Amino acid sequence: MAKEGGAIVEIAARGRPFDFAGVIARRREPYHVRVEEASRRAAGALRHEGAPETIHGALSVKEAGLERLLEYDERARCASQEWTRTAAEVEAGGGLRGAIGAGAVGVWFEADPETSGRAEAPLIALRSRDPARASIRKEIAPGRDEREFEVRFAGAPGRGWLLSEWNLSLLTPDAPGRRLVIAGRDPCAVAPGSAGAADGVTTLRLEDAEYLHVALTLSFTPAARVEWSPVETVSLSEAGAERVYQGTAFLIGFLDPGEAAPVLIRGRVEEAGHAA
Repeated sequence: MAKEGGAIVEIAARGRPFDFAGVIARRREPYHVRVEEASRRAAGALRHEGAPETIHGALSVKEAGLERLLEYDERARCASQEWTRTAAEVEAGGGLRGAIGAGAVGVWFEADPETSGRAEAPLIALRSRDPARASIRKEIAPGRDEREFEVRFAGAPGRGWLLSEWNLSLLTPDAPGRRLVIAGRDPCAVAPGSAGAADGVTTLRLEDAEYLHVALTLSFTPAARVEWSPVETVSLSEAGAERVYQGTAFLIGFLDPGEAAPVLIRGRVEEAGHAA
């Protein structure tokens, strides 16, 4: 569990030292000011007068437009962080992603005193601590075997969207053997660091059949809208300022779930390909 409102901070494959949820939030670094100046200079927007910049102050920018990646997160980049939004808010934001932005988590959960502390209950039971969303309940529980887990929601508003963001990574945005597979109304297989959206999604699967030999599958009941995009920032190396991939943000949306209808996200971690 995390302090970020009942989020999942680790999704690890047993026997393999890899965490699917190991995504770092984007924070402002002191050298980002130099990146912004160097990018403007490269575009011809910044004119310096007087003595030229010394080699110790020079900064090489490895691609144009890096300053556009300098966005920062108010929240940690975890898995299973939730929001509720009206249909009007989603439309005004241009989609699920625009409706939540990079701000704080929308629904903060705390332990449900009616369930917590029971040794016989093999789950983490949570409830919203916001009085305006007091009906929302969340449970994180084991699945059908040791490879599975479940995140269940109940009591969501009957109209509008229940949104759950999962920040996940296979270490690189694009490499042989690593892919994101979407199943549902419009199935597709793309690079894990791509950007896209799909409706009627029943499962998404992140898999590496070449290097890590692991896969994470998330299944949705009911089918969901999923929007995904890379989490990128700028890092400074000896070669200069460059784009850095930190993971992929998956925003999973359930429209009009209804207060009585349960929402289920089932996760399964397993091997993929031939493990050496």
